[in-house]
Amino acid sequence: MAITSLAWLAGVAVPAEVRGQGDKLEIMDVLQRIENRLDALEKAVKALGAAAAESKAAALPQPPAGKVTLKGAWEYRDVHGKIETYEAPAGAKLWATTVYKAGEKIPLGAPVKDDVLFLEPGQQKLVLIVYRNPLKKEQKFYVIPHVADPSKHTADLDFKCACTGERYKVPAGGAWSRVIEYKLTPKVKPGEKIYTWMVAVGEH
Repeated sequence: MAITSLAWLAGVAVPAEVRGQGDKLEIMDVLQRIENRLDALEKAVKALGAAAAESKAAALPQPPAGKVTLKGAWEYRDVHGKIETYEAPAGAKLWATTVYKAGEKIPLGAPVKDDVLFLEPGQQKLVLIVYRNPLKKEQKFYVIPHVADPSKHTADLDFKCACTGERYKVPAGGAWSRVIEYKLTPKVKPGEKIYTWMVAVGEH
């Protein structure tokens, strides 16, 4: 991408002499200003994400005594249907991923209502996330976190999710499942509420 395009994206003015051949020092100065501007934008986006998470966490139900409320929500971009959360069935292993053809039975634990868990500080929990393809054609999608590193964004949560960059393919009328893990740090205080989310992105 041309330096003028990068500068425009970052909101940095490029001196006229740099738009042509320009002086190397001038170009380096503009690049540094672009980098500083992009860093500031990244921090602003993170702050907005944290504020949104805090607002949504406040609306979550109060946990039972000695526990923490945790919600792992989903957003969808060009994905038909929704991802559901279940208790992991007996013998489930972290990261286990399975694709089912139409009509095949999926081993499930109890459904997790509204994707909300009540965990004790320091507790880890395996859950099974399931996507059922309602289309008459294959659905391709991948999963990204709402921030680059959810664990750093939510200091009290060690989250092993489905955000691997892998492209998942679900046959028409079929289903897909993956075992993920939520783990609270021992430092989190009982009574707290944590809201995190993942984004499922469809491919055509």
